[in-house]
Amino acid sequence: MSASSRPPASLYKEKKRFADALAWVEKGLALEKKREWGNQSSYGLTSMIQELLDKLGRREDAFKSAWSEFKKYPSVYGYDELMKYISKQDFKEWHEKALLKTKKTSLSAFIEICSKTKQWDMLSERIVSVEYDKLEQISHYITEKAAKGLAKKHCRAAAKIYGTMGMRILKKRKSKYYWYALEHFRKAGKLYKKAGHEQVWVSLVDRVRKDHSRKYSFIGDFEKIVAGRAPESAETFEKRVRKRWVKQTSD
Repeated sequence: MSASSRPPASLYKEKKRFADALAWVEKGLALEKKREWGNQSSYGLTSMIQELLDKLGRREDAFKSAWSEFKKYPSVYGYDELMKYISKQDFKEWHEKALLKTKKTSLSAFIEICSKTKQWDMLSERIVSVEYDKLEQISHYITEKAAKGLAKKHCRAAAKIYGTMGMRILKKRKSKYYWYALEHFRKAGKLYKKAGHEQVWVSLVDRVRKDHSRKYSFIGDFEKIVAGRAPESAETFEKRVRKRWVKQTSD
């Protein structure tokens, strides 16, 4: 990107003309509201405002901006931005205030923030109470991190996440990922038993059998897990699925 096509705020920032850069960013935010662009670009603009305010010696204003943004859109990114402007002695107070706001945000953002801040007790309580279908809608990228963190002391919550991750894969009907579903179910079963909630595991097994018994490349290995036997390795499983697919398409 040529210098002429770059935003004036970025150019002024590079030249350390922070006051001029700030004026341009504020102008951009004002235009965004008038043109109803939504909040798609506001994250980047407000983050730059906070950075520029800090460079201009207005750290308190930077903090107020970060807190205002976090209250509107709690997120891992917003949490990190907020904590930049908090002193060590005030960290605990504002961390707890941020967590209170986190409880009111989306399930996805809640899981991310709790995983980031290692609030496993709070996360476990929410996961155990949340409906399965809502949990199944959350990206693996988010839930897998949460499950790994919860597995150490909150087996039931971790098991529930692994179970929903497995179901999510099955519902998408992508056989090349069935081995990962098997691994998720294996971990779910192990953790449910460890937590003393074997009946929940039995109910999950029944759901899989009822809704996905016709997924022949999956169900045989799933029954091995239920019986306490290890499934095939990912490489072996993938080869078997490919062989089955070739046979079906060549008939």
